Amino acid sequence: MYLAYYQTYPNVVAPNVRGENKNNFKNEAFRAYDTEDYKEAIRLFSQIKNEEFAVFYSAVSYLELDENPKAIQILESGKFSDSPYPFETYRKWYLALAYLKTNQKENGKKILKELVESENPQKEKAMELLSSF
Repeated sequence: MYLAYYQTYPNVVAPNVRGENKNNFKNEAFRAYDTEDYKEAIRLFSQIKNEEFAVFYSAVSYLELDENPKAIQILESGKFSDSPYPFETYRKWYLALAYLKTNQKENGKKILKELVESENPQKEKAMELLSSF
């Protein structure tokens, strides 16, 4: 089920633009992320303090490396705001998928039910995935 629903979250924070050559941790981290150098992306994101996007993209990078327990630990952490945007909905989605991948089905179902109960961009996919249990 995991593979049927998992997609790498796109870089919506700092898309690389041709001709733009800003060298800072944020741009370097996203350059690594966009080129699928997830270990380097994690290293660089970890140097960006107090930014929710850095925590989120680190977790997705761990999922890409199949280091699910580390991703779950980050996604369960209190480092995310309660606001559904920009990352709370996707934090829940990726956490549910990581739970499913690590055979924690009840935890995954619980998160999917939360996503189904509110209006959000992942509601349809959550309903679809939940119905497959």
